[in-house]
Amino acid sequence: MDRTRFDVPPRNAAEPEGHPKDDITGGSAAASGSEPWDDDIAASDAGPAAPTDEEVAIGDKAWEIRFRIGISRRYNSRLASHYGGLENFATVLSLVGGSAAFADALGKQTGLALYASLTVMVAATVSLAFRWPDKARSHTDFYRQYTRLQERLVRAGENPSDETIREIEADLTLIEAGEPATRNALMIVCHNEEVTAQKADPSHKQPLRWWQRWFAAFVTLPPRTWESA
Repeated sequence: MDRTRFDVPPRNAAEPEGHPKDDITGGSAAASGSEPWDDDIAASDAGPAAPTDEEVAIGDKAWEIRFRIGISRRYNSRLASHYGGLENFATVLSLVGGSAAFADALGKQTGLALYASLTVMVAATVSLAFRWPDKARSHTDFYRQYTRLQERLVRAGENPSDETIREIEADLTLIEAGEPATRNALMIVCHNEEVTAQKADPSHKQPLRWWQRWFAAFVTLPPRTWESA
Protein backbone atom coordinates (compact mmCIF):
# COMPACT_ATOMS: atom_id res chain seq x y z
CA MET A 1 0.00 0.00 0.00
CA ASP A 2 1.76 3.12 -1.28
CA ARG A 3 1.32 6.30 0.77
CA THR A 4 3.64 8.34 -1.45
CA ARG A 5 0.83 9.14 -3.89
CA PHE A 6 -0.90 11.29 -1.29
CA ASP A 7 -0.20 14.96 -0.92
CA VAL A 8 2.39 15.39 1.85
CA PRO A 9 2.34 18.98 3.13
CA PRO A 10 5.66 20.73 3.69
CA ARG A 11 7.00 20.58 7.22
CA ASN A 12 6.51 23.60 9.46
CA ALA A 13 10.14 24.31 10.14
CA ALA A 14 10.42 27.58 12.02
CA GLU A 15 13.43 29.65 11.14
CA PRO A 16 15.82 30.13 14.05
CA GLU A 17 15.66 33.55 15.55
CA GLY A 18 18.64 35.59 14.49
CA HIS A 19 20.71 38.07 16.42
CA PRO A 20 22.02 41.43 15.30
CA LYS A 21 25.48 41.24 13.85
CA ASP A 22 26.44 44.49 15.53
CA ASP A 23 26.27 45.44 19.18
CA ILE A 24 23.38 47.28 20.79
CA THR A 25 24.84 50.67 19.84
CA GLY A 26 24.29 49.93 16.16
CA GLY A 27 27.99 49.77 15.20
CA SER A 28 30.72 47.16 15.18
CA ALA A 29 32.94 46.49 18.17
CA ALA A 30 35.87 48.26 16.59
CA ALA A 31 33.82 51.30 15.63
CA SER A 32 32.31 51.61 19.06
CA GLY A 33 35.62 51.28 20.81
CA SER A 34 34.71 48.07 22.64
CA GLU A 35 37.25 45.50 23.71
CA PRO A 36 38.43 42.83 21.18
CA TRP A 37 36.92 39.95 23.17
CA ASP A 38 33.50 41.53 22.68
CA ASP A 39 33.58 40.20 19.11
CA ASP A 40 33.93 36.64 20.43
CA ILE A 41 31.00 37.17 22.78
CA ALA A 42 28.90 38.57 19.93
CA ALA A 43 29.81 35.60 17.73
CA SER A 44 28.75 33.16 20.43
CA ASP A 45 25.38 34.93 20.65
CA ALA A 46 24.78 34.76 16.92
CA GLY A 47 22.69 31.58 17.26
CA PRO A 48 22.98 28.23 15.46
CA ALA A 49 24.40 28.11 11.96
CA ALA A 50 21.99 27.71 9.07
CA PRO A 51 21.44 24.05 8.09
CA THR A 52 23.16 22.79 4.98
CA ASP A 53 21.27 21.66 1.89
CA GLU A 54 21.94 18.03 2.85
CA GLU A 55 20.55 18.53 6.35
CA VAL A 56 17.45 20.20 4.92
CA ALA A 57 16.93 17.30 2.49
CA ILE A 58 17.28 14.74 5.29
CA GLY A 59 14.87 16.73 7.46
CA ASP A 60 12.31 16.88 4.65
CA LYS A 61 12.60 13.13 4.09
CA ALA A 62 12.20 12.46 7.82
CA TRP A 63 9.09 14.64 7.84
CA GLU A 64 7.64 12.76 4.84
CA ILE A 65 8.27 9.40 6.51
CA ARG A 66 6.77 10.61 9.79
CA PHE A 67 3.67 11.78 7.92
CA ARG A 68 3.29 8.46 6.08
CA ILE A 69 3.68 6.53 9.33
CA GLY A 70 1.06 8.74 10.98
CA ILE A 71 -1.44 8.00 8.19
CA SER A 72 -0.72 4.27 8.38
CA ARG A 73 -1.17 4.11 12.15
CA ARG A 74 -4.52 5.89 11.95
CA TYR A 75 -5.64 3.73 9.03
CA ASN A 76 -4.85 0.40 10.69
CA SER A 77 -6.17 1.52 14.06
CA ARG A 78 -9.50 2.39 12.47
CA LEU A 79 -9.76 -0.90 10.58
CA ALA A 80 -8.76 -2.94 13.63
CA SER A 81 -11.55 -1.25 15.61
CA HIS A 82 -13.96 -1.66 12.69
CA TYR A 83 -13.44 -5.40 12.27
CA GLY A 84 -13.29 -5.93 16.01
CA GLY A 85 -16.65 -4.21 16.37
CA LEU A 86 -18.20 -6.35 13.63
CA GLU A 87 -16.92 -9.51 15.32
CA ASN A 88 -18.32 -8.39 18.67
CA PHE A 89 -21.68 -7.70 17.02
CA ALA A 90 -21.74 -11.18 15.48
CA THR A 91 -20.83 -12.70 18.83
CA VAL A 92 -23.68 -10.85 20.56
CA LEU A 93 -26.13 -12.07 17.90
CA SER A 94 -24.94 -15.63 18.40
CA LEU A 95 -25.30 -15.40 22.16
CA VAL A 96 -28.76 -13.84 21.99
CA GLY A 97 -29.90 -16.31 19.35
CA GLY A 98 -28.53 -19.26 21.25
CA SER A 99 -30.19 -18.14 24.47
CA ALA A 100 -33.51 -17.62 22.70
CA ALA A 101 -33.31 -21.02 21.06
CA PHE A 102 -32.59 -22.68 24.39
CA ALA A 103 -35.44 -20.87 26.13
CA ASP A 104 -37.80 -21.66 23.29
CA ALA A 105 -36.84 -25.31 23.33
CA LEU A 106 -37.70 -25.48 27.04
CA GLY A 107 -41.05 -23.89 26.33
CA LYS A 108 -41.64 -26.13 23.29
CA GLN A 109 -42.29 -23.15 20.99
CA THR A 110 -40.66 -24.33 17.78
CA GLY A 111 -41.20 -21.07 15.84
CA LEU A 112 -38.97 -18.92 18.01
CA ALA A 113 -36.34 -21.64 18.20
CA LEU A 114 -36.20 -21.80 14.41
CA TYR A 115 -35.62 -18.06 14.02
CA ALA A 116 -33.12 -17.99 16.87
CA SER A 117 -31.17 -20.88 15.36
CA LEU A 118 -31.22 -19.14 11.99
CA THR A 119 -29.82 -15.99 13.61
CA VAL A 120 -26.97 -17.95 15.16
CA MET A 121 -26.19 -19.65 11.86
CA VAL A 122 -26.19 -16.41 9.87
CA ALA A 123 -24.01 -14.56 12.40
CA ALA A 124 -21.49 -17.40 12.57
CA THR A 125 -21.44 -17.84 8.78
CA VAL A 126 -20.92 -14.16 8.02
CA SER A 127 -18.16 -13.85 10.62
CA LEU A 128 -16.43 -16.94 9.24
CA ALA A 129 -16.83 -15.91 5.61
CA PHE A 130 -15.50 -12.39 6.04
CA ARG A 131 -12.83 -13.44 8.59
CA TRP A 132 -13.47 -10.43 10.83
CA PRO A 133 -11.38 -11.74 13.76
CA ASP A 134 -8.40 -12.43 11.47
CA LYS A 135 -8.65 -9.00 9.87
CA ALA A 136 -8.85 -7.29 13.25
CA ARG A 137 -5.71 -9.09 14.44
CA SER A 138 -3.92 -8.38 11.16
CA HIS A 139 -4.53 -4.63 11.28
CA THR A 140 -3.62 -4.56 14.97
CA ASP A 141 -0.30 -6.16 14.04
CA PHE A 142 0.28 -3.62 11.26
CA TYR A 143 -0.51 -0.82 13.71
CA ARG A 144 2.16 -2.14 16.08
CA GLN A 145 4.72 -2.42 13.28
CA TYR A 146 4.14 1.20 12.28
CA THR A 147 4.33 2.25 15.90
CA ARG A 148 7.74 0.60 16.24
CA LEU A 149 8.90 2.49 13.15
CA GLN A 150 7.67 5.74 14.67
CA GLU A 151 9.56 4.92 17.85
CA ARG A 152 12.79 4.45 15.87
CA LEU A 153 12.26 7.77 14.14
CA VAL A 154 11.65 9.55 17.44
CA ARG A 155 14.73 7.97 19.00
CA ALA A 156 16.80 9.19 16.06
CA GLY A 157 16.28 12.75 17.31
CA GLU A 158 15.72 16.00 15.48
CA ASN A 159 18.74 15.50 13.22
CA PRO A 160 18.76 11.83 12.16
CA SER A 161 21.50 10.52 9.93
CA ASP A 162 20.89 9.77 6.27
CA GLU A 163 21.59 6.10 6.91
CA THR A 164 18.95 5.93 9.64
CA ILE A 165 16.36 7.58 7.42
CA ARG A 166 17.11 5.17 4.57
CA GLU A 167 16.76 2.14 6.84
CA ILE A 168 13.44 3.35 8.26
CA GLU A 169 12.10 4.17 4.79
CA ALA A 170 13.09 0.71 3.52
CA ASP A 171 11.30 -0.98 6.43
CA LEU A 172 8.30 1.29 5.91
CA THR A 173 8.06 0.30 2.26
CA LEU A 174 8.18 -3.40 3.14
CA ILE A 175 5.38 -3.05 5.69
CA GLU A 176 3.21 -1.07 3.28
CA ALA A 177 3.74 -3.71 0.58
CA GLY A 178 2.45 -6.41 2.93
CA GLU A 179 -0.88 -4.75 3.62
CA PRO A 180 -4.10 -5.86 1.88
CA ALA A 181 -6.01 -3.76 -0.65
CA THR A 182 -6.39 -0.15 0.40
CA ARG A 183 -9.69 1.40 1.42
CA ASN A 184 -9.02 4.58 -0.54
CA ALA A 185 -11.70 6.75 1.03
CA LEU A 186 -10.63 5.69 4.53
CA MET A 187 -7.04 6.50 3.61
CA ILE A 188 -8.13 10.01 2.64
CA VAL A 189 -9.95 10.37 5.96
CA CYS A 190 -6.76 9.40 7.82
CA HIS A 191 -4.69 11.70 5.61
CA ASN A 192 -6.91 14.65 6.46
CA GLU A 193 -6.75 13.81 10.16
CA GLU A 194 -2.95 13.71 10.01
CA VAL A 195 -2.86 17.10 8.29
CA THR A 196 -4.91 18.50 11.17
CA ALA A 197 -2.83 16.74 13.83
CA GLN A 198 0.42 18.06 12.40
CA LYS A 199 -1.06 21.58 12.09
CA ALA A 200 -0.16 21.63 8.41
CA ASP A 201 -1.73 23.78 5.70
CA PRO A 202 -5.44 22.79 5.47
CA SER A 203 -5.31 23.24 1.70
CA HIS A 204 -3.56 19.85 1.52
CA LYS A 205 -6.70 18.05 2.71
CA GLN A 206 -8.58 15.94 0.16
CA PRO A 207 -12.37 16.41 -0.27
CA LEU A 208 -14.84 13.63 0.56
CA ARG A 209 -18.62 13.41 0.48
CA TRP A 210 -20.49 12.45 3.65
CA TRP A 211 -21.46 9.02 2.28
CA GLN A 212 -17.85 8.35 1.28
CA ARG A 213 -16.85 8.86 4.91
CA TRP A 214 -19.69 6.63 6.17
CA PHE A 215 -18.78 3.66 3.95
CA ALA A 216 -15.02 4.26 3.95
CA ALA A 217 -14.23 1.23 6.12
CA PHE A 218 -16.52 -1.18 4.24
CA VAL A 219 -15.57 -0.92 0.56
CA THR A 220 -12.76 0.39 -1.61
CA LEU A 221 -13.93 3.69 -3.07
CA PRO A 222 -12.21 5.96 -5.60
CA PRO A 223 -12.60 9.34 -3.86
CA ARG A 224 -10.38 11.26 -6.28
CA THR A 225 -12.90 10.80 -9.11
CA TRP A 226 -15.79 12.48 -7.28
CA GLU A 227 -16.66 16.03 -6.52
CA SER A 228 -16.27 17.41 -3.03
CA ALA A 229 -19.28 17.73 -0.79
